[in-house]
Amino acid sequence: MTLINKGHCRDSSSVKIFGVGDPNAKTQICEKILMTLPDWFVIESAILDYIKDVQKMETWVAVDADVVGFLSLNSHNQQTAEIHVMGLLPEHHGKKIGSKLIQAAEESLLSQKYKFLTVKTLSEKRSNESYDKTRKFYLNYGFTPVEEFLTLWGEHNPCLMLIKNLVPTSYYAVIFSSKRTSDDQTGYEKASKRMVELAEKQKGFIKAESSRDSDGIGITVSYWRNLEDIKNWKMHAEHAVVQRLGREKWYEAFTTRICRVEKEYSFFSNDSARYNTKV
Repeated sequence: MTLINKGHCRDSSSVKIFGVGDPNAKTQICEKILMTLPDWFVIESAILDYIKDVQKMETWVAVDADVVGFLSLNSHNQQTAEIHVMGLLPEHHGKKIGSKLIQAAEESLLSQKYKFLTVKTLSEKRSNESYDKTRKFYLNYGFTPVEEFLTLWGEHNPCLMLIKNLVPTSYYAVIFSSKRTSDDQTGYEKASKRMVELAEKQKGFIKAESSRDSDGIGITVSYWRNLEDIKNWKMHAEHAVVQRLGREKWYEAFTTRICRVEKEYSFFSNDSARYNTKV
């Protein structure tokens, strides 16, 4: 798709996340996705407004051969942005693609020094199975309900606003330092990739960074919201099997350290070289 800026890419297994710069592409993508979601987007005038609005908004898309989802951001001020509209093709729901779109948006906002991300959705005061799932999605992703606006969208569509702090005051780092053996490199690499994929699905996981030199000395740092989530990850059945294999054949030695991070600083030289520690 030539209208997508592939210089701004976030990988998500077979699905890749791209930034979109072309206003026409944003319009086409928004219309295509929203028209497949009648359980969420019913009012024709609202759909037309979204299609028009996204032209001037920072927009991210999920691509798997073709576009399967998108998210557009509305900047309210220098500290706060809002998820103005977001949608995924129905057959791609429940595959963590929405989370990856939000992650890309958050990383971009953090690099621009934003502090808060908000979103509006239908309040639970009106029973709706589809929007019940939407609220649960945002709550699971770390958003907190702030206020209800009972007439903003009309008396039959009470609005709930949620907010997420993009820069939490503290979080935890699990630092795993190790020395590899020369055994079973293929098995080790396969297990390592699987553990990252599995960790990303665990409650409280933020991100992971890893590096290993030519002498087999490596360090992996994973970031978590709290100590309970770290404990649950350590006790995960599949993770426990890999830990055992590590002791038996993959490591000569290793040390695990758990630290609380109180503050962080970042530097980004430019968009193409941007490296973001999303927390």
